[in-house]
Amino acid sequence: MELVYLKSPTGQQHERAVRVLGRIREKLSDLDYREVDPREDPDYAAQFNIKYAPGIIVDGTIEFVGIPRERMLLDRIRQLQAPGQEAQEEEESS
Repeated sequence: MELVYLKSPTGQQHERAVRVLGRIREKLSDLDYREVDPREDPDYAAQFNIKYAPGIIVDGTIEFVGIPRERMLLDRIRQLQAPGQEAQEEEESS
C-alpha cells in the first residue's frame, strides 16, 4: 500500500503532518511512503486538484484534504487493506 503526503505549498500544518505520518509509518512498517511537493511535481498534484492544502493520498486516491487525526488515518488505511493483512497486524500488536 502506498501513502503519499502531498505537502502544502505554504507549509501549513507540515510539522503536525510529519509527526502524524511518522507514527503511522512506525505502526505500519510495510507502508510505502513518500512526500510530494506540488511545486516540484505539479503534474502529480494536478491529478488530485489540490492547490492550497496538504493532502493524503492512499493507493492513488485522495483520502484526506488537510491532515487528519492519527486515529482517523490509521482506521482508513486499515479499512483499505486486505482483510487478511488487517488481522495479521492486530495479532502482531497484541
